[in-house]
Amino acid sequence: MIRKTVITLSIFVVAIAIAGFEKRRHAGPVTDILVGEKSILTCSQGGVFRGDEAVPFPPGPYPRIVSLAGDPDGRFVASGGVPGESGIVAVSDPESGFLKPQKIADDLAVSVAVSDQKIFAALADGRVLEIGLDSIETRYEHTAAARSVAVSGDGKFLASGGMDRLVLVSNLRKPEAVPITILDHTDKVDCVAFSPDSALVISGARDGKIRLHSPADGKLIRTYSGLEGRVSALFHSGKRLLAGTSRGKIYELSLESNSSELIAEFGKTEPVSALAIDREGRVLAGLRDRVETVKNE
Repeated sequence: MIRKTVITLSIFVVAIAIAGFEKRRHAGPVTDILVGEKSILTCSQGGVFRGDEAVPFPPGPYPRIVSLAGDPDGRFVASGGVPGESGIVAVSDPESGFLKPQKIADDLAVSVAVSDQKIFAALADGRVLEIGLDSIETRYEHTAAARSVAVSGDGKFLASGGMDRLVLVSNLRKPEAVPITILDHTDKVDCVAFSPDSALVISGARDGKIRLHSPADGKLIRTYSGLEGRVSALFHSGKRLLAGTSRGKIYELSLESNSSELIAEFGKTEPVSALAIDREGRVLAGLRDRVETVKNE
């Protein structure tokens, strides 16, 4: 049963006057990359960046940001906070580009996804929240910290991965239905994603494996193994499926079989925290304090 709390949210209507902001740069791992038609957004503990320029927040403590979702050229959402203290989401104003954070929980909002007028956030306390215009609902819970959340392109399915080794898949068109539980990984699940056609939910875990399932019934479609390190990032463009690991390696996974090819490596001290493909088809990798472009062969 979904637990619901009615609140008044200001995150969907943002109008901020700001006197100025300090020059910032990435600090810590670049944990998400969002590619738009005109711009690219990235985030780290240093904040949210459009290219080399920091996206401003209102005056006050600058929140730790760990995840991005939405349209980099229009309205987008960031999530983060302070572990054990606060979870925040912030929605941009398309006209000014400013972000206004709103506290939604008492623990870090580890990952965020958007669909229509709703925001979904995975929390370090295990909950997966659904945030509407005037409410916050606990959609369901993991038994340990949630690590990643994603919404299918058709808006039908919500998926999350957690430190309980589970992938949970919820049908958003059947809000009272119990989520499908997928227990195929033998270690913590750090990332989930959907294929662009919404036919596959993809999960990567610390067991070094990537698994593809049907979101409709949880049926296992394919398993990729043999990757060096924990799977720390996933990206599916429709034509290419990529995975990054904690050992600084990027693999391209076959869409027709369970084979994989190493396409880049940055060293064991450079874990890959985020992946994307830009409009020119180049692979972008989020590393310790920067984004690197993988050259096309």
